[in-house]
Amino acid sequence: MALRRLDQAGLRKRRHINFVLAMVVLLALVSVGPTVAQAEGEGDSKAPAARKTLPNRWFYVNEWLKDDASVARVRELVDIAAAHGLNGMVFACGMDAIAVWPEGRIAKLKQVDAYCRKKGIDLIPLFLSAGYGHGVSKQDPNLVAGLPINDVLFEVKDGVAQVVPDRPITVEDGGFENAVNHKAKGFSMQDSPGSSTVIDTRVAKEGKASLRFNLSKRERLAIRLDKQRKHYVLRFWIRGTGPKKLRLDVCVYDGNKQRKVIPIPLVDGADWKKIEISICTLGMNTTVFLGSWGQDSGRVWIDGVEMFEPGLLNVLRRSGTPVTVKNKETGELYVEGKDFEPIADPNLDPAGRVHPAAPVKIIPAGRIEDGEKLLVSYYTPVMLRKLQPILCLSEPKVYEIWRKAIRKVNDAIGPKKWFLDMDEIRGGGTCHTCWSRKKPNGLPVSPGEMLGECVTRQVSMIREVCPKAEIAIWGDMFDPNHNAKSFYYTAPGGFSGSFQHVPKDLIMVPWNLKIAEKSLKHFSSRGFRTLGGAYYDKSNLDGCKAWLRLLDKTPSAIGIMYTTWYRNYKLLGAFGDLVRGSQAQSDGR
Repeated sequence: MALRRLDQAGLRKRRHINFVLAMVVLLALVSVGPTVAQAEGEGDSKAPAARKTLPNRWFYVNEWLKDDASVARVRELVDIAAAHGLNGMVFACGMDAIAVWPEGRIAKLKQVDAYCRKKGIDLIPLFLSAGYGHGVSKQDPNLVAGLPINDVLFEVKDGVAQVVPDRPITVEDGGFENAVNHKAKGFSMQDSPGSSTVIDTRVAKEGKASLRFNLSKRERLAIRLDKQRKHYVLRFWIRGTGPKKLRLDVCVYDGNKQRKVIPIPLVDGADWKKIEISICTLGMNTTVFLGSWGQDSGRVWIDGVEMFEPGLLNVLRRSGTPVTVKNKETGELYVEGKDFEPIADPNLDPAGRVHPAAPVKIIPAGRIEDGEKLLVSYYTPVMLRKLQPILCLSEPKVYEIWRKAIRKVNDAIGPKKWFLDMDEIRGGGTCHTCWSRKKPNGLPVSPGEMLGECVTRQVSMIREVCPKAEIAIWGDMFDPNHNAKSFYYTAPGGFSGSFQHVPKDLIMVPWNLKIAEKSLKHFSSRGFRTLGGAYYDKSNLDGCKAWLRLLDKTPSAIGIMYTTWYRNYKLLGAFGDLVRGSQAQSDGR
């Protein structure tokens, strides 16, 4: 009986111990929070989407501050952001050109900053762009990156040298008058003649025929160019009928790499419109496509297709982009101001728009004679998609303008956080100054090294006025998984290795969700802090939740940003709830 009582006492003791252990485990689980499945966005739909709160919760705004309504729109967004836990506004308003702003516009910037401070929001200026250098190039269009155009043949007649193509590009039947079975002559490729591309003898700008694209999925017409470095103008007429967003695209490929895309928007039923587009070839197998990719309705007609060398169109004039004129037969170099008048393009457009070319006027007292053939070499802007002016990373005056902009921004709003707008730099490293740069070992400085040096100088200039500045930068140009590759548009050798040449205390902002895991790992493993560039005008916040899951696994992650290019802020409040760790429902309401 005593043994039985002893066993029962032991049993009660063991049960008590087990109960205590169970309670300890339960309390531990409760303190940990949601399960992994819940933290990953699975299971209970009302669970928080992130397991940790990110200290930097930003949103992007683009307003030009041209009027009071613009200021009011920003204030409304600041109100929403502050109410939902966001604490930073990355603000794009053209501050690269702030040094030439009128005082009224600067006053509006100060108003916005004061309101942000009142609401507990950091105003973070987004500026200093080399890839979209409109703010600087409007102050001096000669500061853009230049592509060399070498030994263009000119002939002197009546005191003026005019371009005479030595190997002219001809489109055999650009008027489509002599097509056979809907197949146009003189083009290197045509999709589905008689079906998606049709010779239309009822509609024409000139002559009796045109080429009609019946838009469904992919319709193209192609011109193959010689393998040489040349400057051309593509000219044609166009009209269309169909949906609201009807358009035709002109695409330039070097080999299988797309280098230039010019969308041509069309108005349903409008009259013929003349199109002129500058195209610079790089000495590769270049193909020019006219066509449509992905449009499923509408009709587009083209007529009068031609290509020609324009001469000194958009000729750049600075020390890094010299013009040379020499005798074709003897190679004798002529002197500007003595043998021919100074060359300048008063209509120079950094984005490469077409206009009458600059003339080469011969000075009568000089050495150039009438009838003489000349070889003229010059530099013209890198002309790419979106008509983006790309600044030369080696040109000292670019940094002078940037330094003035930095000081003006600091004087106006004194920000503690700054954002370098250095993304999608689709060219550079091709002007004379860039080519002549050498490292101490005699090797050329690569575009990646030039970019690293550029960003380092930008950071240094900011810290001259704000020593403790926190500085973020778009990550694509420093990410080998994204745009920091050995081939990137017209930059020779691309921007590979650029991340090795920038300050390690930069906050890198990768923005491509498809490669985000690789990008975050790349930057984190090299000591950079990271902030996710998220959203991009989607119908829900699923992509933001994916970013949060990745940022949660990244030791160096310090923030996330709501980024919209189309001023779509309908999910801004829900985004704020999501990223501050509130109990926002996962449906993004």
